[in-house]
Amino acid sequence: MRFWLISGLAVLLGGGAALAESSYPSPASPWDGAAYVDFYFAHSNGHQALPHLRSPEGQALLARLTDHGNIERILASSAPVGEKRRQLGLIVMSIGAARGAYGMSLAVGEPLAEELARVQAFGLYAIARAAALGSSSPPVSMWTTSLRTAVESVGEDAAFSPEQRAFLVDAIAAELPTLGPLLSRREREQMAAFLGQIGGSSSDQKLRQAIGRLLTAIEEL
Repeated sequence: MRFWLISGLAVLLGGGAALAESSYPSPASPWDGAAYVDFYFAHSNGHQALPHLRSPEGQALLARLTDHGNIERILASSAPVGEKRRQLGLIVMSIGAARGAYGMSLAVGEPLAEELARVQAFGLYAIARAAALGSSSPPVSMWTTSLRTAVESVGEDAAFSPEQRAFLVDAIAAELPTLGPLLSRREREQMAAFLGQIGGSSSDQKLRQAIGRLLTAIEEL
């Protein structure tokens, strides 16, 4: 999947994305699809450290990276629908690659659980907006994979705090009306069973309540 993401980004930018500058785009202004690609390649090729919440600069970058306003501005613009789809496609693929990078860093011991949770939640938001717009790139299978990955993260109690897991549950529930129908009935049933087990074994009331709301939303699909 990582190869597909990188290849897709290069194709969408005419092969020039890999030559993007090694510094991150400024968080002072809204980002379009190209800025998200620049962000990814600044980390991948430019070896820039992933933004984290332990510094003011990292906080500003992460806030811009996960800013819903970036997508809302694209959707509200006068650009043709095809251009909006292209922009959202770039954002979805870039944020997916960023999610992978944060996940890898967390897996090797970096304290980036909160950052990863926020990136995952924003990724779901971006995918849902792309799906609502009728975008076809990346393919639907990648959208549903991102949804399932977020659900799996809810079960990672060694990586995420109960608060972070509840945050992810609420993010999933928010986009479920758009993304849930992309899953088969069996997939939705499996998701509900998995979440039910987590809720049944958790001692955290907020997490149990969030999972309860999500289970109700799944039943209503």
